[in-house]
Amino acid sequence: MDLARTGGISVTQLVNTRGQTYKKIRPDLAAMGEEDIVRLIQDNPSIMVRPILTDGASLITGFREAEYRAFLDRAAPRP
Repeated sequence: MDLARTGGISVTQLVNTRGQTYKKIRPDLAAMGEEDIVRLIQDNPSIMVRPILTDGASLITGFREAEYRAFLDRAAPRP
């Protein structure tokens, strides 16, 4: 839940609904509470959206090159 809060997203948004694990399990996310979804992710880590990039203050899910470049540029130490 902390990871979702860092990104300002819901725990549900950490679930990759296009992935094979989700398609195999077919959980009813709408009927699940946050703790149930956290447990689902813990029990089935491959159901989580990937990659995830965080600096502890912000979060990027999925790979979007431009966002990664901007994030890494901000995080890079300046001479």
